[in-house]
Amino acid sequence: MPKGNFQGFVVPEPWANDGGKRREPVLDADHTPPRVVRHVGWQHCITCRKPFWSNDVIALRRCPSCKGVKNEYAKPLRKQETGRA
Repeated sequence: MPKGNFQGFVVPEPWANDGGKRREPVLDADHTPPRVVRHVGWQHCITCRKPFWSNDVIALRRCPSCKGVKNEYAKPLRKQETGRA
């Protein structure tokens, strides 16, 4: 049994696009026996039909660009202060 990450999950690495045929389980290693919490794999966006990597093939159905997510790791921009009192 592979060891879990810092959150206790065994998450498979992304693989090359296979058209959404392969699904791999994400296991919660903190339980005995380990339980499946979700499945990862390639998905086709329901809006634009482009393939994208999905961390949860059941819940995530739209690609980040159709959802309006620019970069999930980018820091949010600060609002400019106008100097008015």
